[in-house]
Amino acid sequence: MRVPRPRPTLQLYYLRQPKKGTLLAILGHIIYPYPYVGYKVVVAGEDIKMMDENELNRTSNGTKLLQKYKATIQVKRRNKNEKDTIRKILSHHLVGGKEMYLVAWHGWKSPVFNTEHSEAEFQGNCRTMLQEYKRYRI
Repeated sequence: MRVPRPRPTLQLYYLRQPKKGTLLAILGHIIYPYPYVGYKVVVAGEDIKMMDENELNRTSNGTKLLQKYKATIQVKRRNKNEKDTIRKILSHHLVGGKEMYLVAWHGWKSPVFNTEHSEAEFQGNCRTMLQEYKRYRI
């Protein structure tokens, strides 16, 4: 005797809504008047808004989304064996009483790849570049 197979039933899966304030996606970037970059982001429960890199890194999944976004727009390097070296120190400002320096890297043309570093993070040749920058800044 042949037993019929049970028919699959339609199961309802409710989509979980992300928490209000959670970053959902980075839509693009805008280069502010020299040398900073702002990112257009979608936030759950809010409209599209602009955030800078520091604000993104302070959110729970902002760092991960920013890494993915940078990987998609990455400009190919001239030489893959080339080490990361500082091309230029672009500017500085105070963040929580610490001086932060905006750095441009060799092989990375887009301002999206500029990074901020404190004085303690500079080592070797970069330290001498920082001292030169301090000497000649206005």
